[in-house]
Amino acid sequence: MRTLADRLGCAIGSDEGAAIVLLHPASDTGVSRAVAAGARLLMDVPVLEEVQALLGGAEPEPGSLRLSLASGSAFRINVAMSLCSGLVERGWLHPGRQVDVELCLHEAVVNAVTHGNLELQRCADGDSGFADRLDSVYYQLTLMPFAARRVVIDVGRRADGGLTIDIQDQGKGFDPTAPTGGTTYSGRGMTIMRELAERVSHRDGGRRLCLEFRP
Repeated sequence: MRTLADRLGCAIGSDEGAAIVLLHPASDTGVSRAVAAGARLLMDVPVLEEVQALLGGAEPEPGSLRLSLASGSAFRINVAMSLCSGLVERGWLHPGRQVDVELCLHEAVVNAVTHGNLELQRCADGDSGFADRLDSVYYQLTLMPFAARRVVIDVGRRADGGLTIDIQDQGKGFDPTAPTGGTTYSGRGMTIMRELAERVSHRDGGRRLCLEFRP
């Protein structure tokens, strides 16, 4: 049987020059450097067999970019900052758009981890609410199936030079048409994304958030 590397015709390894980069452990610097160097797929798994299992037969296309992280990694590192800085160096993102894209991506990843994979409700306002939320996140990350769930980010380039970014979680989903409030899935984060992105939509029962940005 041909290996994944043979089938893709590309390098697989832990260095940022490989087409498929295994992040073990995931880090801000590792993500940024690998994206800037042109990696197609980044995953925080230590062995190739896990990459093959998670791909499920799908192969990353040239010119594509996918980042797949366990919930703990996605919460621990600054995914938005490292990914966007790498996209700027790669030539996919104009520096003048970096702040807007980074802010939207940060909100999207936080929602995917906390509300999606960990199934936590929106926290109360204030310092005490934030502290309680952190405690809940760290506790949920010690439990199954929450700890095994992943956040997958797919980045594509539009013909006009804009970006499409899909953020997918493995939670139960939610109703994106429901009014926002203290007990709903999303709050101010969705408002920010709708103001800064060209288009915001949901698919797969609310598990996939699709963002589009002008050049």
